[in-house]
Amino acid sequence: MKQQLANLRTRRFWLMMLGLVIMSAGIALFRLARLGNDPFTGMCFAISDRFSVSLGHVELAINAVLFVGMCFSLRHRIGWGTLFNAFLVGYVVEFFAKLFEALYQPSGLAAQIVVCMLALLITCLGCSLYLNADMGASPYDATALALAHHTPVKFFLCRMATDGLCAVACWQLGGILGLGTILAAFCMGPFISMFDKLVSEPLFRGC
Repeated sequence: MKQQLANLRTRRFWLMMLGLVIMSAGIALFRLARLGNDPFTGMCFAISDRFSVSLGHVELAINAVLFVGMCFSLRHRIGWGTLFNAFLVGYVVEFFAKLFEALYQPSGLAAQIVVCMLALLITCLGCSLYLNADMGASPYDATALALAHHTPVKFFLCRMATDGLCAVACWQLGGILGLGTILAAFCMGPFISMFDKLVSEPLFRGC
């Protein structure tokens, strides 16, 4: 019995890691399309470009600050997924971004839109696997969760506020806000739900 439980936990862990890798590849494709990322990643890319600092370093620094706050306000949501999301995803995104840019450069708006749509689907698949593993919230997600938990403001309004602040910061720093930003804001939820039913829930059944 103990061995079976250990196997299930291992399976859940590796599916979570697969989700993070797939999600990182999708985020890198948003970067390749040059039509904007989700607000948080867009802000991180803007800081990276503005100050010529590695994206991994930028995300590591921001997530470290958010993680400290999470330790005080939402400790029960910390797990392996929290740590890997916070401290490794930025570097994996950076790796895929350099790889994709070396392999292909979309020429023209039509090609950019195709890459952007592909980025949306891949990112949502990765997010679905990561979220269904239920092994901890990311520090950025936990920020809105903590605000909703400790104030009378509903979660979706807290999330809109954090995304809005990141989008403004991205714009102020010269980052890109565009079709990718809009797709991330309004389409990720439905597509993640679709992948939940088609992929993640069957894979995690019994875990």
